[in-house]
Amino acid sequence: MGLSNILHAEIHALMIGIKLCWEAGYKKLVCFSDFLHVVQLLSKKVSRLHHYANLLELIQIYLVKEWNISIHHIFREGNSCADILAKLGAKHSESLVMMHQPLSCLSLALLADATGVSFIRTWLFFFAFFFCFFFSFFSS
Repeated sequence: MGLSNILHAEIHALMIGIKLCWEAGYKKLVCFSDFLHVVQLLSKKVSRLHHYANLLELIQIYLVKEWNISIHHIFREGNSCADILAKLGAKHSESLVMMHQPLSCLSLALLADATGVSFIRTWLFFFAFFFCFFFSFFSS
């Protein structure tokens, strides 16, 4: 595919996904990205001088079409299916793989998502642990 960096790959993947959903006739689409910068770039007018202005403009054209579409930020821990698929994709040479049924390796992640299981962010857990340790050490 020849993508130069993670930002380019994320913007390109989002554009391809949105385009495929539009062409398939979906009328409602909710997109989640764990790359906050991409979500922020799409929430405002981007300078024509931005390195990825053309790709961002293509996405923004789809955002104003006659359908219900939204793009939201999600923490990586809440996007485990995408994380699993990204790791699988890194092992393959194909630039696009279409799946019509979920892969078996997604079963647990899909079940967790469907039942509302939430995951603790590692740094938040570390901070809470450190705060409790610090507080108990100095309060005794």
